[in-house]
This record gives sequence, C-alpha cells and structure tokens, in this order.
Amino acid sequence: RRQSYHLHVARRLVGRFTNDGVGIEDGALWPVRKWGCDVPTYSRTRARRLSLSFGVVSLGVVSLLVLAQDGRAQGQEIATVTDLGIVSSYAAAVNDLGQVAGTESVFPQQGFLWDAGVVTSLAIDGASDVNRFGQVVGYRLQDPRGGMPTPVVWDDGVVTDLAGSGVASAINDVGQIVGSRTGLLPDGEESPVLWQNGAIVDLPIPFEDGHGGFAKGINESGQIAGTVLDLFMNSHAVIWTGGVPTELGLGEAAAINDAGQVVGTQSVSDAVGNTEYFAVLWDHGTVVPLGSGVALGINNAGQVVGYRVVGPDSQWAPVIWQDGVETVLPVRAGSVSTFATDINDAGQIVGTERDSAGHEHALMWTLAPTTTISPIDIKPGSRTNRVNLNGNGAITVALLSTDDFDAATVRIDTVCFGDADDASQRDCTTRGRAHHRDIDRDGRTDVVLRFDTNASGIDKGDTQACVSGETIDARRFAGCDSVTTTT
Repeated sequence: RRQSYHLHVARRLVGRFTNDGVGIEDGALWPVRKWGCDVPTYSRTRARRLSLSFGVVSLGVVSLLVLAQDGRAQGQEIATVTDLGIVSSYAAAVNDLGQVAGTESVFPQQGFLWDAGVVTSLAIDGASDVNRFGQVVGYRLQDPRGGMPTPVVWDDGVVTDLAGSGVASAINDVGQIVGSRTGLLPDGEESPVLWQNGAIVDLPIPFEDGHGGFAKGINESGQIAGTVLDLFMNSHAVIWTGGVPTELGLGEAAAINDAGQVVGTQSVSDAVGNTEYFAVLWDHGTVVPLGSGVALGINNAGQVVGYRVVGPDSQWAPVIWQDGVETVLPVRAGSVSTFATDINDAGQIVGTERDSAGHEHALMWTLAPTTTISPIDIKPGSRTNRVNLNGNGAITVALLSTDDFDAATVRIDTVCFGDADDASQRDCTTRGRAHHRDIDRDGRTDVVLRFDTNASGIDKGDTQACVSGETIDARRFAGCDSVTTTT
C-alpha cells in the first residue's frame, strides 16, 4: 500500500502555485496546486460561491458523520481524533506502524516525522510520504522564500537529493520513489518519474502531444498511479505496470493500494464554470463512483479517505468511504474546515484541521472496528435539516438500510438521538411507533423514528446530530447527519 496525494504546504508561497489563486486562504495551510500538479482544490470562499462545489447533497441524506458515541453508558466511540501537538502543521501520510509524515508551516517550514508522540524535525522543506522503515520523501527549496523544488528522501537523519528538479510524492517499502520532475518537457511542464536503484526512470505518457503529468502513489508491487494531461489539458488517471501505462479514464489519481485499486477524483463543470467534484475508485477496469468529494487515500481493505463540503457554510469535512457508505469523520469543537489525506491498514487516518482562529493542526483518527457505521437521514426530504430549538415538536430520523446494515434489526429501545459531541445529552425515548418504509427508494426497508427536539441536546449553532444504538444481535451502530439550527 502506498499513498500519496501530492499535497504540499505553502504558507510562504500564497497564491504562487494555486488554482486560479485559490487553495490557500490568508496564508492558510491547505491542499494546493504545486509545480503544475493540478489537483481539485477550493478555498472556503470559492466553495460558498459555487453551490455545486464538492456536490452538496441536494436531499440532505447520504453522508453520515462518524462522530457519535453509543448512547448508553457503556458506549464506545466509532472513531477517536487526536491532535498530534505540532504547531501549524499538516499531516500528509501515515504508515502501517502509525508513523506520520507532514510539514510544519512556521517559517522556515520543514518536514516532520511523528512517532508515538515523539516529533523529529527533518532537514527538508516538505514531506509527502513515509514507508514502514521510516524513510520520508518530499522536497526542499533552493531558496526558503520560494524557487524550484528538489526531490529528496530522508533516511535516519540523512537527506539525499534525487535527480532532477521536482517533488517526490510517494515511497514503497522497497524504496522505490515516484513523483514529478521538470526539465524533460518544454515550457517547464512536469513529467511523471520513478527513482529506483540510484537511477531516474521517466514514465511514458500514453498521449501524443500530451502536456506531461505526475506520479502520485506506488504500491508494494511497483504499480504506479498518477495523472497525465492530453493535448487539450484534460486530466486522465493512469496506472503504470512494469513501466507500461494504462489510461483509466478522465480524472486525477491520488493513491493506489496493493490490490491495484486506484482512487482519485473526477470533475464536472457547467456552462458558467461551476465545478462539482466526485470521488471515484478505479478497480481493474471498473469505475466505482464513491460520492461527492475528493478522494485522497486508500488502504488494503479498500477504505478510502478524503473530504467534501457539508453544512450551510460549505465547510470541508473529512470523509471515509467504506462498503458503499460515505461517512464524515469526527471534527473537534472549533474546527472550521478539515480534510483527511491517508489511511493505513490499522484504520489510522491522518489529516489536517483549520480552527476558528486560523491555526492548522495535524490530526489522527483511529477507527474502532466494533461499531457499524449506519447511514441516517434527519428530516427526510429536507435540504437543510432545519431544527427549531424554540419549538416543542419532534424530529424525524430515518435509519437507512445498506448491504451491510438492516435497519429492521434495530432494537428501538436502544436508539438515542441528538447532540453530536456528548452522547449523554441525547434523547433515548422515541415518540410514537417506529415506521418501516423505503425512504431512499433503494429497495430496502428503512426505519423511521421521531424524537423530542427539546430532549435531544442539540444546541444553537450545532451543525450535526447523531444516532446510536444496537441491533437485536447486539451489534452497535451509529451515524450522523448535518443539521441547521434556528431559534
């Protein structure tokens, strides 16, 4: 398994390498286009302007936040989120030992390696990936204030420059490194490259008169995932096997696992330039749509992570797609926007949060394997899921069945609904009888429940609410959906 989405930090390079000047706001630390690596990026400002950006779900259904704890006293979190404790930092990748590579953006910016709470500052300007031996790849700048990057590998305190100018994006456990370099194509265009055994190998581009590309991930078999540009500057996802490229379709590839599954993003633009992004999985010739958003990482279990926009303020939310279900990961109080970048085989996820004060924090989520993620739909059919906190009414919540979750098996007396942050505040007494009907018209029977608004623990300003409970065979489940509160 190896990531990596070619994300870089550039607090000091604001606007230099971003898409149309967006991607970094007010010196913030966010995914950007760097050195021709055209990746789907949005500032929150632009996301507000474009109502379709990242596919804000029109029915207010589908997504479901893995933020809940079981509503009972013995409840267990679905996922825990941990701040890695590094000031103004961005987490790029995590290996199967839980070591995290990323970048500190405090001037002068530098890469870091986090290992069980111990932070090692690396003598490089940015870190993109780390393998299980703790080798970190990334780049260094010839001038701390900017300039062309040099691809590098850090190994136990020793930094080695790789051939050419460019960026090293990913490394596997064999030590093969992929990325992009300039100098081979005219006009400073990037080209995909592999470094191995001390040599540089230029990867072939499957389009005549194309405009280069970049390699983003490499697995343990040496298969490489990346993106190339055709004559008309359209992006195509590509997988190289034994150096031979196979075009997967329109879109940008971000990561590849050991099974050769590739994840990435496709986009659709309308006549006036509004763009919507969709996460996709390319699985040996089959394109599997994951949902609205941007996919950045995949592990060997096929779990995919990334981000999408949620809520009325178009905030970025970290997402995991697994078993056909999209789930928004927990965010900490005060978070403004958050995205997930990588996931290892242990279910540890890394990403970055911007808080309300404009500070960035490298984060790690740890999934709890014993809880089923259950999609829910608060106020089915509503676009905004508006909750009137001054009313005395009830909130309708639908538990949606999936291939892996049968809502009809839920023990209604165990179901609690309400506050996303504190499970003890939720309402655990349903109003009236449960109703069984196919809410999302997928041919499966869903369960519709009603809960007291005033007993739910939902407060003014809350943007999400959660459900938790058990099935008749004692399986715990939980799920969340967005809400908009009014008074």
